[in-house]
Amino acid sequence: MDKTEELLKNVGLVPKIDFVDRIRNLLKEEIENESSEDNEYLKTLCIQLFALGCVDDTLLIWRAKEKDFDTHGYVDVQLLCGAGLEKTLGYLKKKEYFRGNGRIKLFTEM
Repeated sequence: MDKTEELLKNVGLVPKIDFVDRIRNLLKEEIENESSEDNEYLKTLCIQLFALGCVDDTLLIWRAKEKDFDTHGYVDVQLLCGAGLEKTLGYLKKKEYFRGNGRIKLFTEM
């Protein structure tokens, strides 16, 4: 059983909110693991956070998307909007990283 299968077995694709901290920590570890090329595992963690719908996870999912060239294409921009498009846009407009650099366009072009 690989990491993705084990994760899905233990917490499911749509996890209970009780697992949110565990999922966040696993995603942070995966982002920081430069030797990992398991994009399916990383994307599954992003999908789980999307399913939980916490707007505060938007930047963490963005970090996962921007980990490297491959993950940029592998992690869909729609996964950033688990809290809904309007709420996510409102959140991101308050973040300097997304203001004035064209990144917000990713959401308005969906």
